[in-house]
Amino acid sequence: MNSIIAFTKLIRLPNLLIIVLTQYAIRYGIIYPIIFNFSGAQDIEGVGLKMTELDFFLLSLSTVMIAAAGYIINDYFDVKVDRVNRPDKIIVGKYIKRRTAMGAHLVINTIAVLIAGYIAYKVGNWKLIFIR
Repeated sequence: MNSIIAFTKLIRLPNLLIIVLTQYAIRYGIIYPIIFNFSGAQDIEGVGLKMTELDFFLLSLSTVMIAAAGYIINDYFDVKVDRVNRPDKIIVGKYIKRRTAMGAHLVINTIAVLIAGYIAYKVGNWKLIFIR
């Protein structure tokens, strides 16, 4: 298994796609129709989407990155358990070095928190950064 395939398995890419699809489905399938009617005019006065398309994309990216970092750190600490329960599915320590996994976790988490900080600043609510 090459390192790219191993990394996509490590971060559980299908699960990350489900997270993104869920966020966009809620935004455009539930929230958007409540605020705007089919012609694009606002149904509810004074209520609008607080985030631009780019900001919402960055929010989704931040969420997915934090989830990916969580999957990495989970596999990092579960290596001993996985050797017993799922020896054929081990990635960290077999295809990706433990040190590399920890470094990836730190880098991905740091970037995600910086993006979350930017979004919190843009919407004017610094408390949002602590939700992560």
